[in-house]
Amino acid sequence: RPDIDLQQLDDIIRHDVSLTFKLLKYINSPFFGLQSVVTSIQHAMVVLGEKELRKWACLIALGRLGEDKPAELVVNTLIRARFCESLAPLAGLPTRSQDLFLMGIFSNVHVIVGRPLEEILETIPIAEEVKAALFGRHNRFREILELVVAYEKGNWPLVTELVIRNHLPEDQIPVLYLQAVEWAGQSIRA
Repeated sequence: RPDIDLQQLDDIIRHDVSLTFKLLKYINSPFFGLQSVVTSIQHAMVVLGEKELRKWACLIALGRLGEDKPAELVVNTLIRARFCESLAPLAGLPTRSQDLFLMGIFSNVHVIVGRPLEEILETIPIAEEVKAALFGRHNRFREILELVVAYEKGNWPLVTELVIRNHLPEDQIPVLYLQAVEWAGQSIRA
């Protein structure tokens, strides 16, 4: 996870009208509830911060990769990523939320791109725990991914088993899922 060069990113966005439009539309969406309108790329980057800026970049990349795929596939991937991310604090992994978000994205990226997951992950530097989870090896990240997928499929016995095994508050799971659905919808519209 290399540091972001904000000046370089500013230059990239500034030279792409589509990216400029998308960034300003995103930051000024009701989702952020800002008091005043953000009108510059630099101001948008400062307001977003590094974590949200990375997430926005993922949204843009995912949207471009999925242009020829059904919109539901991209939306479901965003829901999964946000749901994984939101489980981080409950699972005792608050500092790993970004990794869990990426795990959610990459758990479906092979379907969007139409290439084997192994081939895709060879070219992308991601945390070893995320890679292991995506390849089905049992670890804490895999448990979260299994919970999210079980919830998506309505496999309630497995959801209950994973919630109990991971000491998660069962009443928070539906709340976090609905928040992820709302976030994905707003992100797509922004």
